Amino acid sequence: MNVNGANLRRFRKNHKFTQEKLAELVGITPQHLGVIERGDAFVSAELLEKFSQVLDVPLSTFFYSETENSGGDSFLQKVDSVIEKELSALAARIKNEIRN
Repeated sequence: MNVNGANLRRFRKNHKFTQEKLAELVGITPQHLGVIERGDAFVSAELLEKFSQVLDVPLSTFFYSETENSGGDSFLQKVDSVIEKELSALAARIKNEIRN
């Protein structure tokens, strides 16, 4: 998934995490995190979920810029809902593959 790297960087800095610390917490290299923050890489749903959990922010915050947030909370709730459904479907497919 393509995410807004500036938001990721902002939340990382709000938590006073270095790139090295956040990368360690989510299981990637600091170089990979730098590429993501610059917006030069796609992010898997699993990694996005890790960022969301570690930074304690909704998944939707990674998909818009601050100026795009003018749609209000209902827009963000819809985005969160879509993301949650996609993650649930992905988890179900993975579990199914493991069982078979």
